[in-house]
Amino acid sequence: MSYYDLSNLDIKMTYIVNEEKNTKDWMHDIFVQTKFFAESRAKKYKNISSQEDLFQEAYIGLWEAILTYDYQKNFDFFRWAQWNISKKLRDYNSNSKRFSIAKSGIKKELGSCDFGNVLNEKEVELEMKIIFKKMFIDENNILSNREKDIVIDNLVIGKRLNEIATKFNLSTERIRQIRNCSLNKLRTILS
Repeated sequence: MSYYDLSNLDIKMTYIVNEEKNTKDWMHDIFVQTKFFAESRAKKYKNISSQEDLFQEAYIGLWEAILTYDYQKNFDFFRWAQWNISKKLRDYNSNSKRFSIAKSGIKKELGSCDFGNVLNEKEVELEMKIIFKKMFIDENNILSNREKDIVIDNLVIGKRLNEIATKFNLSTERIRQIRNCSLNKLRTILS
């Protein structure tokens, strides 16, 4: 491809030539020449987080791609790098979104207190559970404690069903069923 300074074949040949060497200096050269690729992936996530943080995550993903690339599998380096970079960016954005949403929800509910330096992520999660229970679920008292915890963990905190299933020692499908049943109970109350 003429767009890239290094083609997939160039990178593959670099790995072959340097396979026997004990030094990893050549990996730095690949990083420098493919750094633009990581930056271009990070620029697609504007308005979510600070650009510098996204660039750093993209660079980490690129380094992981360089370190784990297996040229013998006949797989394109740039496809492998894209996968690693995108994974890093998605994970970072997912975690930062959850934390900022939870933090902002607590600030709105509890007033103008500044929790920026006081609460960590676990404390924010606990506060969100308490607030949500007080505001909505405890007033109606139609859900069991387990149903309340599953709904809060999934919808308020943003945990995945498999994370909740591990917590309750149930299957992911059972957690989904409990969540859907609980939501149907809440819908009947609201309508």
